[in-house]
Amino acid sequence: MNLPDELRATCIAADPSPTSDAQIAQMITAIGAIQRRSPRTWISAIDVRDCAERLGLRPLVVRTVFAQRSQYMQRAAEMFGHPGPPAA
Repeated sequence: MNLPDELRATCIAADPSPTSDAQIAQMITAIGAIQRRSPRTWISAIDVRDCAERLGLRPLVVRTVFAQRSQYMQRAAEMFGHPGPPAA
């Protein structure tokens, strides 16, 4: 897909030493699954907790990421030339 190296590394779930950007992307993906009420909600919640602990994020920061997820998704879509989700 000719993705930049950092983005490609982010997409690899089994990366033994993911960058902080990759961990943030993984956390945002897991947050999205929770917000969509995916059947994997409990697994996604564990993923969010694990990423937050590795990054040293406090619960208040994680709640802020939950609230701003759509903005992050829109920025990423704009960076890669795809239309973002509708503004909330």
